[in-house]
This record gives sequence, structure tokens and C-alpha cells, in this order.
Amino acid sequence: MAKKYGPIYQLSFPGGQKIIYVCNFELVDQVCDQKRFRKGIKGTLSEVRTLVGDGLFTAHHGEQAWGVAHRILMPAFSPAKIRVMFDSMTDIANQLIGKFGPDYVIDANEDFTRLTFDTITLCAMSYRLNSFYSVCPCGNRSLRPAFVKNNLSRSANAQFEADKKTMFDLTTDIIKKRKENLTTAPNDLLQLMLTERDPVTGLGMSDENIANNLMTFWIAGHETTSGLLSFTVSFLSSSRYFLDIIDADS
Repeated sequence: MAKKYGPIYQLSFPGGQKIIYVCNFELVDQVCDQKRFRKGIKGTLSEVRTLVGDGLFTAHHGEQAWGVAHRILMPAFSPAKIRVMFDSMTDIANQLIGKFGPDYVIDANEDFTRLTFDTITLCAMSYRLNSFYSVCPCGNRSLRPAFVKNNLSRSANAQFEADKKTMFDLTTDIIKKRKENLTTAPNDLLQLMLTERDPVTGLGMSDENIANNLMTFWIAGHETTSGLLSFTVSFLSSSRYFLDIIDADS
């Protein structure tokens, strides 16, 4: 559509919803200018907020917790800091490769979703989630119309609340155990959130906000990465260059 209509266009949907799309670096760079634009917590993000509250992606504009967490965590996402996480990333990737065998049927979407969950958990909080051996969460709730979620999906809503409690209980338990061993703990994102202070306000992050952001890492980080990996493998496996390499090795 960008080729037809240009780098910015609007689509109108049934019910009056309108969405504007920007499709080049220059426009996206402008939209990311926090002095001119701010995020709106609606649609999918409003559903995610029911789970992670004032996490980085779902805090409302002007919420103090967002500013505190943003300024504390920003330095941790520099290229040099991310590079320190490479060993943990390789560790989890090797676990996935260890599952592959002559009779193993690769489900790229499923395998890479588990891969990214485990990688985020190990890198952010030095905890092994071992999602390769458990059922993966699902994000279908945010795709259901409101009247379905509120009136027709009681069992799904009950499961959502149970899953929500499981995630919150896990994160609060991880935080509790880390606080008992702060002096000997690894220098990961959880350690940063527990020990650093906001340079502007002097405030630290509350345990509740830390838990909200740990869950945000899971939710916001896993899907885009697993999707990218799935498409990458799909394109590689169907490319003539990749098939020529396999033929040569055979």
C-alpha cells in the first residue's frame, strides 16, 4: 500500500476506526519525537495494561512510575550492555538446537516463541523459565471483541485471570528471592531495577512496578522476535541459495 499511496496513508475500518500508517525512517523518526507525540493506551495495549499495570509500554502519559523506570533502564539497553547478554542468548539457543533430531518436526512459531521467552527471562532476571517443557501462553484475548470478552467467554476470562496470577506470582517470587541475595546477585536488569535510583527524582522503582516491567519484558519482547525468527527461517528454507548449500553438503 505504501508503494501505491506513499509513505503515509490512512485506513478506515468498520465502526469508524481509522489508523494512520507511516512507512519510512524519516516519518517514524518524527513520530518517535516525545515532544510532539505520546503513546495512547487503547486497543491491545489497554488489554495488556490489565496484566502489567504501569509497565513501560502501558503506563499512561505523565505517570511518574514510567519516568522513573525509563531513566533507570535506558542505560541498560546500549549496544555494549546488550552484548554482555550474548552468552545467555547462546545458552538458550543451544537448548533449542538440542531438541532437533532426525525425527523432530520443527514448529518454527512454537519453538521460537519458547526460545524468546527463555532468553528474555535469563537475560533480564537470570532465571531459567524452561518454557521448552511447558505450555506457552497465548495472546488471543486482546483479539476478541469487547462484547465477546465480557459476555461470551467466561471460561476464557477465568483462564486469563489464572494465567495473570501465575505470571504475577512468579515475578514477585523472583523479586523476593533476589532481594534476599542482593550482594551476590548477577548484574542483570532485575538487579538494576532493585538497586538504582532515578537521576531526576532520586526515587527507586517499587516492587510492584518492577514486577510489572518484568512481565512487560515477556509480553513486549517475545512476539516480535519470535515472529522475525520464524519468517527468517521460512525465507531461508525457500530460497534457492539456501537449497543449493544443502544440496552441496549432501
